[in-house]
Amino acid sequence: MRSIISTIGFLAVLGVLTPAQAIIQCQLTGVPVPMRGYGLAEQAGDIVLRCAGGTPFAPIEGTLQVAVSSILANQADGVFLNEVMLALDVAGAWHPIPGVRARRLGANSLALEEIHVAFDPAGTVGLRVSGIRVESGTDVMALVSAFGNPQLPVPFATVIVGRSTGLGLGAASTATIPRAAPRLPDDIDFEGLLAAGIPFVTTRITETGPAVLRPKGTQHESATRVVVTFAGVPKDGRVLVPRGVAGSNAIQATSGGNLGIPAAPGLHLPQPSPSLMLGLVSGADPNGLGGVPAFELIPGMNLLGPVATSDERDGLHYAVYEVLDANNAGLETAQFPAWIVMPTDWREGGPVIRSSVSLGPVSEVRGASESAPVPRFAANMAINDCPLLNDCAAPYFPHLRVTPISPTEFTAPSGAGHQIGNIIVENTGGNLLEWRVRVRYEHGADWVRIFPEAGVERATVRFDVLPGNLTPGDYTAQLVVTGLANAGEVIIPVLLRVTMPLPPVEPPPVIHDVVNAGNRIPGPVAPGSLAVVLGEGFTEQSTVTAGGIPARVLLVEADEILIEVPPALDPGLRRALVQVDRGGRQSVPWGVEIAPVAPAVLFALNEDDNERNGPDFPVATGRILQLFVTGLGLALDPVFIRLHDREIEELLRTDGIEEPVGAKVLRFVVPEDLPAMATSVLVCGRTEPDGELACGQPLDITLKKP
Repeated sequence: MRSIISTIGFLAVLGVLTPAQAIIQCQLTGVPVPMRGYGLAEQAGDIVLRCAGGTPFAPIEGTLQVAVSSILANQADGVFLNEVMLALDVAGAWHPIPGVRARRLGANSLALEEIHVAFDPAGTVGLRVSGIRVESGTDVMALVSAFGNPQLPVPFATVIVGRSTGLGLGAASTATIPRAAPRLPDDIDFEGLLAAGIPFVTTRITETGPAVLRPKGTQHESATRVVVTFAGVPKDGRVLVPRGVAGSNAIQATSGGNLGIPAAPGLHLPQPSPSLMLGLVSGADPNGLGGVPAFELIPGMNLLGPVATSDERDGLHYAVYEVLDANNAGLETAQFPAWIVMPTDWREGGPVIRSSVSLGPVSEVRGASESAPVPRFAANMAINDCPLLNDCAAPYFPHLRVTPISPTEFTAPSGAGHQIGNIIVENTGGNLLEWRVRVRYEHGADWVRIFPEAGVERATVRFDVLPGNLTPGDYTAQLVVTGLANAGEVIIPVLLRVTMPLPPVEPPPVIHDVVNAGNRIPGPVAPGSLAVVLGEGFTEQSTVTAGGIPARVLLVEADEILIEVPPALDPGLRRALVQVDRGGRQSVPWGVEIAPVAPAVLFALNEDDNERNGPDFPVATGRILQLFVTGLGLALDPVFIRLHDREIEELLRTDGIEEPVGAKVLRFVVPEDLPAMATSVLVCGRTEPDGELACGQPLDITLKKP
């Protein structure tokens, strides 16, 4: 800055004025245009010098020097700067002065030399300097000095030509999880991809102020570009994006249909009123440099719909769009889907994919350059755009809700074992919720353990409080649950009161989980069904309650207890607390989901040989198979059974077959026309005639021919 001040001071030195020149009075004005944040080559406002009191038609010869408080960033042509122009006011119209070029004096100053003009008949003259490009960041000042004959005095030589407003892009992105895709034709388009149900990520971009997105300007100014990256796309995946994107002010806006605008490929008409239009650039690098247009605007109506594969480099998938049309008078927004296409044999699941947006092209070149693009931007990232569009609470965005299902205040003696709490994280809005959990300690450190620390959609998060290494006292912390993509943040306070150590005692039983006895998968259990309590410290004297009701204990081992969930348990409860008591030593209650029907197949029995079905003991087609199923105590008849691809419509009587506690026996004849194979059987039930079926996990079944 000291060098800038020195330069400005040098340029402010004016020559001695003759008496004839002393009557000339000049005024300097500047246009303080708003400049985009992170811009490395932003156009500054015009500088206008107007003088009066001269001799009509008298010649003016000399030099104008301009020093700016930023870095000059015009495209360089040797020692000259392109785009900078000096114009003369002729009868109210500006006319470029031929032969005058801007010569670079230093990083922040230039000279317009060999100026040959004249005063007009009224003895006035107007000169305008335009086209100066600078690096944004702070308000940009310009100091102008005039040297020549006659001398043009500039009493107030400093003007503001650029405002640092931080203008840029806002953005929003939905998220998706990849899955296997059907085979797609090579010529598939926007509507075909929507119809095929291919998962997609919607990217929305919004200007934070007018004229952030600009089409191509002068000979030396290219269009603004938007760089969209898709992180987490698996190795075998590809991303399909629209070749053209019509903004919200177009005839028909481009949209995937999941961010408040109906799904449509888009229609764009450049005339009579401009509207935002983006065109894909193929072959650009991840910074948005280079490439060739993949979409060209035509006169008249542009019908959008063609798609193309996005670019990919070193595993990063990205799409670069260029502004083809825009209405710089207002704030504009656009959105488009990007389809994540996986191979047909892709396994389900995988990383969550969403997009991120930046203004481009991104460059590290500062100052005047002969080869760097104009415009260009330093590394940047779009801010959240929902405050700009006032739709942060819209139902199409995910919204975070966190519900504690266990106490959050704990008391334990120093040196004691961990205690367990649980919270439920769920999405009350639309799209896909990604969330993270972290601990913010207010007193102490490292006494809370969380699992899992991140997830998608609804999940139960367990947190353990660890008093073992703490001295007596009160310890407080916060569980901070954050939803990505503006889904919100919820804080759950946790208190651990550590008391004096107790004499050594036998630890109480500990519950690690409560699972369905059929498949041992965490999830809902039904009244009257069989469940397994997993944990430690269990003995034959252990008793179990569920929802405060004693449960029938069927089998006890040191680390698990087989129980019958109390049939009297209210099926309308969403959750119930399970607790193990061992001689007065009680476990911390464990929350388990309750459902009226929660079928699980315990095992399958071949009626012919009385063997459990399996690869070594297949059942013959046309013979009877018995399924021992729990979780159907409240289910209406008939129970839904599907073997392979056949729905079993007739169940046989079970007279004389002893049904175990908490289970039903379902007998049916295996269809004769099924081949010998390894397959599966699915059992479902409902509590209302037209209610939704609740299904268990399929059980593997082996078939043979008689």
